Amino acid sequence: MKISQDEPLDSSYTVILFYKYTPILELDRCLNWQRGICRKYNLKGRIRLASEGINATLEG
Repeated sequence: MKISQDEPLDSSYTVILFYKYTPILELDRCLNWQRGICRKYNLKGRIRLASEGINATLEG
């Protein structure tokens, strides 16, 4: 792909990856909390929640 010097590069997003192995006792509450954060900051990606912890890859 060729990019013209007249075309500015869009570097206005960031990728974030994180995980934490910790017991999550209230999965529904944690899911709603994560969705709220994603909506607030217009983040897209994948969040995996399980009783063993959380794993996420997001960009925005």
